[in-house]
Amino acid sequence: MSRWLLPILLLWAICGNVEAGVYHDPDLTWQTIETAHFRIHYHNGEAALAQRFWPKAEHIYEQSCKYLDWYPREKTDVVLTDEFDLSNGYTRVFPYDSIILYVSAPDAVNSLETYDDWLALVFRHEFLHVVHLSMVRGVPRGFQRVFGRHPLLFPNAYQPRWVIEGLATYAETDARKHVGRGQSSYFNMMMRMESLAGLKPLRRVNQPIGSWPAGDVPYLYGVFFFEFVHDKYGDKAIKAMVNNYSDNLVPFRINSNAFSVFHEGLPALWNEYAAWLKQKYGPQVASIKQAGLRVGDNLTGQGYQAGPLRSLGRRIYFYEFNGERHPAIKVIDGTGPARTVLEVNPHTRFSLHRDKGLLLTEPEICRNARLYFDIYRADADGGNYRRLTHCGRYRYAIWNGKGDRIIAVHNDLGNNQLDLLDANGKKLETLWQSKNKEQIGQMSMSPLQPYLVASVWRAHAGWNLEKFDLQTRTWTPLTQDAAIEAEPQFTPDGQAILYSADYDGVYNIYRYDLATGKRTKLTNVLGGAFFPAQAGDRLAYIGYREKGFDVYALPANTPAPVVADTTVAGKAKGQAAPVSDSVAKTPAASMSKPAADQQPSDKTSTLTGTSAVPVKPITNTDKVLPSRPYSPWPSLVPRYWSPYFLVDSQRTQLGLSTSGFDVLQRHTYGAALAYDFKNHVAVGNADYIYDGLWPLLHVGISRDTSLYIDNKNNLVRVRANDDAILEAIVPFLSLEHNWFVHLAMIKQTDHDIWNNGVPRLQDVHNDMGAVALRYNSAKTYPLSVSRSDGRDVRLIYEDSDLYGNSYNKGQVTVGEWREFVPLWGEQVLALRVVEGHGQHNPSPFRLGGIQSDNTVLSAIAYGVTEKLFNKRDYSLRGYSEGHSQLIGKNMRLISAEYRFPIARIEHGWMVPPFGFNQVHGTLFYDAGGVWNSGNGPQHYYRGVGFELNADLDVFYNIRLHTSLGFAKGLDKTLGEDKVYLRVGAQF
Repeated sequence: MSRWLLPILLLWAICGNVEAGVYHDPDLTWQTIETAHFRIHYHNGEAALAQRFWPKAEHIYEQSCKYLDWYPREKTDVVLTDEFDLSNGYTRVFPYDSIILYVSAPDAVNSLETYDDWLALVFRHEFLHVVHLSMVRGVPRGFQRVFGRHPLLFPNAYQPRWVIEGLATYAETDARKHVGRGQSSYFNMMMRMESLAGLKPLRRVNQPIGSWPAGDVPYLYGVFFFEFVHDKYGDKAIKAMVNNYSDNLVPFRINSNAFSVFHEGLPALWNEYAAWLKQKYGPQVASIKQAGLRVGDNLTGQGYQAGPLRSLGRRIYFYEFNGERHPAIKVIDGTGPARTVLEVNPHTRFSLHRDKGLLLTEPEICRNARLYFDIYRADADGGNYRRLTHCGRYRYAIWNGKGDRIIAVHNDLGNNQLDLLDANGKKLETLWQSKNKEQIGQMSMSPLQPYLVASVWRAHAGWNLEKFDLQTRTWTPLTQDAAIEAEPQFTPDGQAILYSADYDGVYNIYRYDLATGKRTKLTNVLGGAFFPAQAGDRLAYIGYREKGFDVYALPANTPAPVVADTTVAGKAKGQAAPVSDSVAKTPAASMSKPAADQQPSDKTSTLTGTSAVPVKPITNTDKVLPSRPYSPWPSLVPRYWSPYFLVDSQRTQLGLSTSGFDVLQRHTYGAALAYDFKNHVAVGNADYIYDGLWPLLHVGISRDTSLYIDNKNNLVRVRANDDAILEAIVPFLSLEHNWFVHLAMIKQTDHDIWNNGVPRLQDVHNDMGAVALRYNSAKTYPLSVSRSDGRDVRLIYEDSDLYGNSYNKGQVTVGEWREFVPLWGEQVLALRVVEGHGQHNPSPFRLGGIQSDNTVLSAIAYGVTEKLFNKRDYSLRGYSEGHSQLIGKNMRLISAEYRFPIARIEHGWMVPPFGFNQVHGTLFYDAGGVWNSGNGPQHYYRGVGFELNADLDVFYNIRLHTSLGFAKGLDKTLGEDKVYLRVGAQF
């Protein structure tokens, strides 16, 4: 016991000050206010925000429910959290209706930039999911009365994501107010290029795809499909699509649903949709081409994601993520190929200084549960990279002119402020504080004067360019209209600003002359143009085409050959409103809203309340609701149960299972209980995870049975196998490197519970203490064939002699290293070494057979609850399990795999809901051996083989990794030729 106590105390001392929350920071205090239809949960600092939010939520409730003619039967839980500097939200309808909203508003052009009230916009989208997915009628509703909110009894959830996300994105869109993705220039840019390249076929869009536009496909294709249905068939058809499917007991009948609503199948409707898109974008494309394209040279051809972009002399620096490898800052020297300067986290922003080099803001996990931007700096060549702030929440940062101070945008509770920091990231003072949720986007420092220019969002005014004077600390508007002006960058001489704007519905690059206020259009593209920078005599920018974003360059000062208004005041769409009192107002700036823009569109959805359908105004906006401390119990009670049965010649097990978690996911549980009527014994399991204090706790119990028969095939013994685990898990999480410390107590008991004419076997007790250290930096990307780079390392120690009453007494140490080496393209070299040592009389290691590596419980993120302990079986391909030569106290296993792509298919069928994502191959070599004494095996058993791997999409949204393999054992005695089929990855 003493040898076990020391490592426990050491780990306790190391981890004692670490908070272990994964879903939410345990340091937060949560409160709840309850309305007629919602329970709104918020943490400290958000009280005023929650009180402003609830009347809007009730208003949207009435609109959304009336639109789909469905009112959820239970209150919806809504969580407002400021634990993320990114803008997002998500919805669950199982096991109950809940919505999680990130209160940080969008601060860049990335498809979410067109909003008037961020929380209202994202809530409208997410609550439409609640209404849509919780709608259950007819036979499924009858089954819900028996089985509760069973996950198989939500018909609308069993549709392709483009239907689910498309309807919600259509709901968020208000064309009259220029709000939502369905009317945005950004989404129209993406769909315009999709239409020009040829619309993706329905059998491809029905499943998740990694090819561009990847994760945006469901939102993009879905929202315009519902706009098409609205234009051709009206909102009644949309409602019929939803209502007809909601009583569908047999899922996946999406084509039958289309026949019942449109009297034609979805493939035919998809062709009409493609024609509608060509008609929608045809005149716009013709107008752009007629004016004359001005695009420049394409300096990169990878596509996917790129931007922001900056220049230093003729050198062009830009962020790139190609879907196959780690995101990076790259540089193009002159006309040469791009080379990597620095690998960075996703969503990184950066600026450049001629002397100080790179200044970056990168998102990073803070306190395990939060995701905040911090400031980093590096030389222009990527050297001397270091972090300046920790959990600083700085979404943008630039150097001042001298490079001895940093000006950074701080984010907190949806509000922005400008902070002045020293060169090492220490805050000196606050320069400006927003008063009405103003958002500051990309900034640029004047090379001549003490002021900066930024893209600034203000309520009722949208995104405009504004100048901030560092001496007077006031804002002066440069543009004021509803077009989106973004990504400003000073020219090297400081006389003009380059920026991106969508004046005519297409994002192009413009130059704003500071002395005259003259605006000149510099590009004329079919897709979009963003992040301009003057690089010597070239204008560099990020351009969009059907493959994604790439770097382009053209002569710097030649205007595009089109007729364009050259004054700032002549924008064609939108509305402007007075800016806040913190802005220095100038008489030259027009604040008026064009009268023509006040007319609603005849084609606007009734869901948004912009048509003739009467919608009650928001009331009770000043009413303050009482709050109470958060309680998990309303959302923690079981909401469903599933029948369980197993009937064969030896067992007749009948029972039920359930699972659940509270809305903050502090408590997660699952349980299954059955009774074996043939053998008269109860079996089952239960697991509980607590994610609220240090450390994260996992408790699990289970009972299974082993049956024994005599030589006449009569049952003579039923033996119970009882397991219990108490586990403490301490995570240290970051985007690049995850560490986990596990401490566990495991109790195993085998005992007779029934015997017939045979002596009772001895009860076997194994009491095990265990500790594990895990490290994981392995990454999988959208276009990967497997984990593509990084490593997964684990060190495990188990002691089954804690109390001196174990049957298998002894200690076991296991070390495992998995390394993933990127080669070229999507090809990967995967290496694995496992070494296991046992002392005294522990359970032995067993090599042979095919083991799947899918052991991660889905209850907790990041693989926190992966099964680590008491693992003794390891694959050795080409050999059967159970050979005595492959069972021993000590074990060594080495595997090497060359993984390579064969085909990216991304096609499937509607019914059955089945598709192929990609097919890839694996050549492998295994070598392993066991021994009971000495320092290593006397003989290694080797195997080689090939696997044909397929990533399959089932039920439209669930991806399964399957392998059809051939293994040849090279040992003349034990080796075999084996063909196998496996679901789950090898390692």
